Amino acid sequence: MANRFVAGINSRLLALTIARRNVRRNPLQSILIVLVIAMPVAVGAFGLTAYQSTRATPAELVTNELGQAQARVRANVAPSKYDYQEPNNGYAFEYQPDGGMTMEGDTGGDPVALADPRKVISGYKWLPETEATADVETATGIGTLKVIEGEPWSPLLTGRYFGLTGRAPANSNELLVNSAALVRLGAKVGDQVKLTETKKSLTIVGTLESASAARNISVLYALPSALTGQPVSIETASFFAIGDKPITWAQTTKINKDGIGVLSRDVILNPPANDEVPLYVETSWGNPSDFSLLLLIPLLFLAPLVLLPVAVLAGSAFSFGARRQARTLAVVSSLGAKASLLRFMTIANGIVLGLAGGIVGVVMGVIAAKIWLPSLTDGSRAGYPGFHLRFELLALAAISGAVIGAIVSVIPAFVASKVDVLNTLRGVRRNAKVRARSGFGGLIVIAIGVAIAVAGTIARTYIEGEIRAGRLGYEHFSDVGWVLLGIGIGAIVTVIGLLIASPWLLVMARFLFRRFSTASNYATNDLIYNRKRYTAVIASVLATAFVGASVLTLMFSIAEAQRVSYLPQGETNQLVIDHSGYAIISGSVPVANTDAELKRVITQNTAKLKSNLLAAKEIAETKSAALINVHEQYAQFGFGLTPKGPVIGFEGQQPYLMRDPNYYCPYTEASPVYDEFMKLQQDQKWDAAAKIENDPKYARCQVTMMEPSRFMVGTASDLRALLGGRVDSVAEKSLANGGAVVFHPGLMQNGKATLKWYASGLDALVLGQPMYDYMGKPMVGDDGKPLTLDNPSKVESLPAVLSSTPSTSVTMMLSTEAADRLGIGYSPWMLVANYAEPVTTAQRDQMNQAFNGEFTLEQGFGFDTQAAAWWVTLAVGFFILASTSIALGLAQIESRADQSTLGSIGAPKRFRASVVSGQALVLTLLGTVLGSSVGFLFAWAMFPSMKLTILPVDLVIPPAQATVMVIGIPL
Repeated sequence: MANRFVAGINSRLLALTIARRNVRRNPLQSILIVLVIAMPVAVGAFGLTAYQSTRATPAELVTNELGQAQARVRANVAPSKYDYQEPNNGYAFEYQPDGGMTMEGDTGGDPVALADPRKVISGYKWLPETEATADVETATGIGTLKVIEGEPWSPLLTGRYFGLTGRAPANSNELLVNSAALVRLGAKVGDQVKLTETKKSLTIVGTLESASAARNISVLYALPSALTGQPVSIETASFFAIGDKPITWAQTTKINKDGIGVLSRDVILNPPANDEVPLYVETSWGNPSDFSLLLLIPLLFLAPLVLLPVAVLAGSAFSFGARRQARTLAVVSSLGAKASLLRFMTIANGIVLGLAGGIVGVVMGVIAAKIWLPSLTDGSRAGYPGFHLRFELLALAAISGAVIGAIVSVIPAFVASKVDVLNTLRGVRRNAKVRARSGFGGLIVIAIGVAIAVAGTIARTYIEGEIRAGRLGYEHFSDVGWVLLGIGIGAIVTVIGLLIASPWLLVMARFLFRRFSTASNYATNDLIYNRKRYTAVIASVLATAFVGASVLTLMFSIAEAQRVSYLPQGETNQLVIDHSGYAIISGSVPVANTDAELKRVITQNTAKLKSNLLAAKEIAETKSAALINVHEQYAQFGFGLTPKGPVIGFEGQQPYLMRDPNYYCPYTEASPVYDEFMKLQQDQKWDAAAKIENDPKYARCQVTMMEPSRFMVGTASDLRALLGGRVDSVAEKSLANGGAVVFHPGLMQNGKATLKWYASGLDALVLGQPMYDYMGKPMVGDDGKPLTLDNPSKVESLPAVLSSTPSTSVTMMLSTEAADRLGIGYSPWMLVANYAEPVTTAQRDQMNQAFNGEFTLEQGFGFDTQAAAWWVTLAVGFFILASTSIALGLAQIESRADQSTLGSIGAPKRFRASVVSGQALVLTLLGTVLGSSVGFLFAWAMFPSMKLTILPVDLVIPPAQATVMVIGIPL
């Protein structure tokens, strides 16, 4: 028994020795396998290092957050026995037994509701700190900068703030700035910083950096109230406890009941167990360990996707190596070696090369993290507290390379152990005929994969349907996660089945392509005859195309859903300054209480908008710009208001643009479906509620709720400015003919826009909403009866056409001739400018300065989904080309003898090149078509879950990118 054990050990050592020598004898092949295995290990090592390096250690967290203080405290919510916090969060909130949560600052604006931390906690000196913002003059205009008021330069806060140069402010007329602010201000130490609101100027006396400020965030530091003019308040300030006495977790939980959150040095360095945290024990908040499932499912799902192409490519390389050492194995077998030893010789080769790949991958990942992490993080110490290495995890990552090598070499090892000694030594090749039964195993595996995916899809559809119907709660979403994992496994099993059935795929390729030319006939016959060489090419391309198609479709569909759901404020790169409506009440223009004052305000406002128009054109190149006339009831923004509210009819009879209530948003009381919609929401029947809300007629339904007494009056050029420069010839023709242009179908009926004249001040009533006086009582008319919309003094129906704009503040436009004919007044209350190019940060600062921040600028969604899809396609193409080159290159190394034979019988180089390129086309085309098809179907199976949990996502396959991936890359 002992001799047998020793013999087994010796045989394994011999196999390892042979494997090491084989690595040295075939350096290029070995380097290839090492690099293939190193790629996923490098990604893992980079991820591990990034994860550790972007998370502060307890000591770093204490330094970056507290400096030398014992704790930072903040009055967050009103005192309550239901106030809790997490140990390292530092913010308390109220969590009622019914699950209702009161977050920070939600105190109804009552300062008495908050407790003063300095009175609750005794025995400390306190350093207050208030965070705010201030508008200041920058090098390019007006900018909103972050403000820290307190004593951030105090040595007691060293670590939280660092890098002090110059000196600390001596009074409220001095301040410190960080380096980013110096650049933004275009200033140096000794210069003045001017506040735009108070016109106060402060002198820069030095610089200071913050551990929490990103590299591009500008920060100003000053004494309390020096910049904001506001005294230290428990509603807005945090307080640092300075002293020697620590604040323990037991004390923290008691302090929480006073509505105060505590970030304690002692708690960070000595964290409590989860069962000592009342938030986890006494509420449904849950234990942090409960979230491990949410992390595990994506990892279980993503790991096979990432490793499948790598495993296939590495497996093909090991298969190639096993075939190259077939004679060695045959000789060893002829000397009496058992099949187990032959298998272990190949597996040992995989272990040696895999371990080398793991070590190389770890080194590559760590070096990449060291180089790129500082630029990938936000530049703050909070975002990148230090370069942290977990050597035990990196060692496991390196060992995982050996595991990958061992796993992917198992199949080649079993094939190699069945070597036909006599025929191998004689050099006899296998029969080229593909037997029918060779593909049945693949069909069975494909059927199993499809069955798993279909069963998962059915289960997912059922669970999600129950959740949307309200019969299951959202706590069952974790069940959906496991089902999605099953669908993913089913898709991967399907791909494996296609790999097993690759001999049949080659037969199909020969049937399709052999008739094109002599070269294609030879190429496809060679694929069958030497199929062991070429199945690896199909396998690597198929696996890569599957992953690429899945990622492309999932990414593009989610990004497109976000882009479609984005609600722009206007046309792209469009500046709007709107002084109509409630802008008067907000203080943009003065309130007018008499006719004379109103005329003066209109004159002044017109002059101001004209000046703004000139400034807008100077800031950047514009495609078009205009001042837009607006008809507006002036009572809406101050004219005719009394201490008791608006005076109904103060402006006499005014026109109102009628609405079709069927287009009102379902959640507005005037909507005919309001009761039904709210009942479905209350009963948690999300599917039925979403069906109503997603009805196309409710798209941009907010437009129907705009003031019915407010609309535009202008010319064709004004309309073009509103539309961002686009020409709507039908709409312009309607204006020229005295008709109307509406921007929502709910603003017209039977092709006409209807105006009705009622007493001024009845906008809410026109929208189907009750009107109340300042006491909250229903308003009545002069006759003491409830206000109604009966008997309008005038009705006009104008021919109308529908135009489109993303703005939700534009309802209708009339021509100036039509408005004059109907006796409708109007004045220039809006400026529109359409910029030719996206606005820069410097130009944005100029706008803040020129327009006092009173503008909207639509800069678009900000993410180019098409470009992102092309980048994914490019990456997939790179990996497909790389894997094809590697696998086909290995096959060509094996076929050197065949190439020599062709050359010896007179086959020209062009013919031989055509054979190789034809084989590459056939193999990659089969792989991309089949792999992409499975990937697209897999993404399709995933999307209802995305729709339930993330966004109303629909499957969108980008046609150009998909075509390039499936057909363009093989070509």
